[in-house]
Amino acid sequence: MAITEDALIRYGVLDGCLRRPGQGYSIDELTDACNRKLQYTTGSSVSKVQVRKDLDRMRSLYDAPIDDKSFVGHTKYFRYTDRNFSINNMPFSDVEIQQTRSALQALGRLKGMPQFAWINELLTKLEDRMFLVHENSGATAIGFDENPRLEGLDWISPLYEAIVNKRPLHIKYKPHGKSEIEWDIHPYYLKQYNGRWWALGKNNDYPEGKPTSIPVDRIIEIAEASSDISFIENDGPDFDTYFKDVVGVTVPNMNPIDIDIRLIPGRFPFVKSKPLHTSQQIIDEEAGIIRLHIIPNPELYSLLSSFGKDLEVLSPKQVRLQMKLISEGMAKFYERL
Repeated sequence: MAITEDALIRYGVLDGCLRRPGQGYSIDELTDACNRKLQYTTGSSVSKVQVRKDLDRMRSLYDAPIDDKSFVGHTKYFRYTDRNFSINNMPFSDVEIQQTRSALQALGRLKGMPQFAWINELLTKLEDRMFLVHENSGATAIGFDENPRLEGLDWISPLYEAIVNKRPLHIKYKPHGKSEIEWDIHPYYLKQYNGRWWALGKNNDYPEGKPTSIPVDRIIEIAEASSDISFIENDGPDFDTYFKDVVGVTVPNMNPIDIDIRLIPGRFPFVKSKPLHTSQQIIDEEAGIIRLHIIPNPELYSLLSSFGKDLEVLSPKQVRLQMKLISEGMAKFYERL
């Protein structure tokens, strides 16, 4: 059975309580201690029944020496018989070591890529502390779609650190075909789409507007913002849902619409198994017709165009017209052979 984050938090709280000198803790006191920690960290809670199960689980997982024979009046108290014991001192089981080794090997696939430079230090510490030296097992077992030559990857780490530590940044970047722009940005989110990265945050020059989106590959320089600029917390969109109605990173100021699409029989199964968008519905499988409830944006038109003659937009008219214009523009390139 997998151990959840909440369970690990509860085990840590219980371990700390049971190690303390004294008569021990009642089940009510242990439950209260767990709930205080959970409310602070994850906002969740736990029942006395679950705490009793946790104590049993700690016995089986860690061979914890939990004494439950002590009573004060009618109240049972729990404590370790060995106060030097701690679940944090327990060695990993063979299964846990193998699982951790597999996870580290997957993470190791990212080593050397600038946007994941922080993983190098993490892996070194874990391998040293847990004696998990990777064995040379020959061929790579898993491959990721990556482009290490993509410009701007060196900016991922400083942007990520600024987001986590809530630090405003002074960013200089150059849009394609335009002059350089300098902004003070309060960064909130990093978004990857189609192999490229975008940084989103509040623009200090437009604090009331939508989040500013900056393509990371067009950034020239990043520096700390002036000391008189204090970080502004995100009071705008929840980025977990901000992009739910679009493909990509462009979020036009409009409501989603229904777009009906027909695919040829040879392409329909691929779109069925890998939907174009989370809103995708199958309208007529035999005819190869699907429906998206989505906001049209440049990324959507690019995606639809990538299917070439294998896809036709049936409705609405304005989306169909836009696809017609794109197709006609493409056809002009091939008028002369």
